[in-house]
Order: sequence, then C-alpha cells, then structure tokens
Amino acid sequence: MRSAVVTNTPEALARETVAGAGLLPDVVVGTGSLAAKPAPDMLLHACTLLQVAPPRTLFVGDTRFHRDAARAAGIRFAGLGIADGDWAVCETRRGEITLRAMVVTTIR
Repeated sequence: MRSAVVTNTPEALARETVAGAGLLPDVVVGTGSLAAKPAPDMLLHACTLLQVAPPRTLFVGDTRFHRDAARAAGIRFAGLGIADGDWAVCETRRGEITLRAMVVTTIR
C-alpha cells in the first residue's frame, strides 16, 4: 500500500519534518501553490501523485477541517477522535469511521 502525508505546513518544512521523524511516505504534500485544507486541493493532488482515484483512498485526520476536505474531495474519512465536529471515542456513520488508532494509507 502506498501512503501520503498531507499537511497545512509549508511543503519544504513538511518534507524536512517527515524525514526527521523517520517516516517514509510515498508522497508529502504541503501548502505552497495549493489551497490549504479544508479545500480538497491538496488531497486531490496527493491522489494524482499516488495514481489512485479519490474513492479508493482513505484519509485519516483529527479535525473538522480534515473531515471537510475529505468530503469535498470524495475521499473516505476516518476521524481520529472526531465525528461531525464532536470529539468521540468511536463512531461509524455513512462510511466514516472514528478510530482509536491511526493508520494513514491508500487502498489500491
């Protein structure tokens, strides 16, 4: 499975931070020329770079901005402690899952 980190951090700093943390995603997308979340632009760009269709992707986030960006992009969303803007331990609703642990990946 391929993975991406999509962040509202400037892309150069995001790449440095991800590398410093020892993470090895296939793609890192940060702010710069693309609109920040909750706009869907960065998520859609990550899908393009990963060569995966948005409906075949899972986006894990922990804010309503993440949820809103995923919905706008047509990407399935798993909220880490969030469901419809309210913090929750675990909830399932119309294909959205609130998790107790985080795994970020795309589904091929």
